[in-house]
Amino acid sequence: MDGTDHSVTEPAQDELVDVLRLALVSGVGPRIRKSLLERFGSARAALAAAPSDLRSVYGVGPKLTHKITARHAMEQGREVFAVPV
Repeated sequence: MDGTDHSVTEPAQDELVDVLRLALVSGVGPRIRKSLLERFGSARAALAAAPSDLRSVYGVGPKLTHKITARHAMEQGREVFAVPV
């Protein structure tokens, strides 16, 4: 350990990872990303949202809803099989 208190930066880093995950969803551009963040409060909440809630956001149709929920499911699967460091 380097003696640095990482507890302050970890939540910010986690949120950044979630923002990047959302940004990497094909079809989620700046306007839709902004709308999703306004509606759900965070990228993590948007990624975990129910399909019916996602579709309530202007510009998010069935195809984009599927892409967002698929991204979240994929990331959840990776976390289940992640090896702790």
